[in-house]
Amino acid sequence: MKKDLRAYDRRIPLGNVYAALGRKYERVGKLIDLSLGGLAFEYITGVNSSLESSQINIFKVGEVFNLHNLPCRIVYDIPLPPVRDGIEALKRSRNRRCGVIFDNLLEESYVNLTLFLESHTKNDLNL
Repeated sequence: MKKDLRAYDRRIPLGNVYAALGRKYERVGKLIDLSLGGLAFEYITGVNSSLESSQINIFKVGEVFNLHNLPCRIVYDIPLPPVRDGIEALKRSRNRRCGVIFDNLLEESYVNLTLFLESHTKNDLNL
């Protein structure tokens, strides 16, 4: 098995955790994994906008403790294979996966991210 070369261990979110990229929430989707270095999320799009660097918000449905305006830079934004089963409209949609790296986090944001990781994620031993 190949060792992950990331500087920080990825963690899996617990519950319904979402990411919203951009000042106007240009891309919003379900969080896949999260670390002190960055995150990945999947979203549905109709238009492929060209965001390069931005900010991201992380929020958990039904929770008060959320993370806002974390500076970040997009590392990748790739298409996912079409959905085969399920709702017909989702089969026709274009799903994408986006990965971002956090960029110059303020100390307060770093502390809040650490608390979020401790309380709203779990280790993924399969990575």
